Amino acid sequence: MKLILNNLYIFSKNKYLHKDHETIEIVEKSEDGTSSVVAYFPVHTISGIYIFNSSIVSTWLISFCSEHGINLSYFTEQGRFLGRLVGPIHGNVLLRKKQFTLSSDEKFVLAKNQVVSKLKSSLNLLNRFSRNHGIDLAENIQTIKRNIKFVISDMSKSTNVLMGFEGAGAKAYFDCFSKMLLNNDFSYTERTRRPPKNYIDAMLSYLYAVAEADITSAISAIGLDPQEGFLHADRSGRASLSLDILEEFRAYLVDRTVLSMVNRKEINIKDFNKDCLDGISMNENVRKYIVSVYQKRKSDVVFHEYLKQKVPVGLLFNIQATLYAQYLRGDLEIYPPFYFR
Repeated sequence: MKLILNNLYIFSKNKYLHKDHETIEIVEKSEDGTSSVVAYFPVHTISGIYIFNSSIVSTWLISFCSEHGINLSYFTEQGRFLGRLVGPIHGNVLLRKKQFTLSSDEKFVLAKNQVVSKLKSSLNLLNRFSRNHGIDLAENIQTIKRNIKFVISDMSKSTNVLMGFEGAGAKAYFDCFSKMLLNNDFSYTERTRRPPKNYIDAMLSYLYAVAEADITSAISAIGLDPQEGFLHADRSGRASLSLDILEEFRAYLVDRTVLSMVNRKEINIKDFNKDCLDGISMNENVRKYIVSVYQKRKSDVVFHEYLKQKVPVGLLFNIQATLYAQYLRGDLEIYPPFYFR
């Protein structure tokens, strides 16, 4: 079982990251040209480095990350994923061949199970919120339940039909998102992206991108190709398998985290900026805080329905990637997606 290691997030500009023996040092240059070490971390405790600005990484540290499977990913300041370091490919080539040659029937069953997982997690989030806060979400809950039944009973083997049910369930879910916001400073009408047009979507998109990078790292470590998915269509530059697995965690890991921070009034709308296209972005303070909360969530423990045991949240991505590989090898009859009750 893989240990939960720490991820290093770099938000401040003009930092220089390099490796000094068994330590990652972060150096900052002052206006007078002098340099000083502002932080350092034992290299063996780091599993991922996420850079959200123009900081520089030394060649030696890049080489070390490549050789030891440390995820080095780059984002814009707003959280849009730019790219990641890909070192030597590990894992069984037969495993990847199986991934590429799955029949259309198998791909559809995998996609179908992941849509059910996503909708069930969304449904359970609404049920919990309604029960805990006494807010009427019955109409939206029933709509999602109907679409879960439609997905399970549908025998068309059409991905377009499947995505239609998924879209209807997702719309019902986000249509009541505003009712779950207990902080009057925040409101929500509809899901917007590229760029996000409201505070909530700015935070959601940001954490979705961070979680996708974590999933891509877990998939690559197990020897699978993150770009060959089963639910999301193949597209140049798209990590389709990462997005497939992300569907299982949107409601449980990201949406719940954002709702919790907003409702506890841990986030201030003054920490957001609006551009000339009405796009919303977050300043450095709120980005740092959101990621710190996300990282803390990884130390929580959750019951895994398939494994029938409690596991740390930080291991879930690795567990699901491993289950995918076991299914492709023929050790499992079907891939069991994650969902929380």
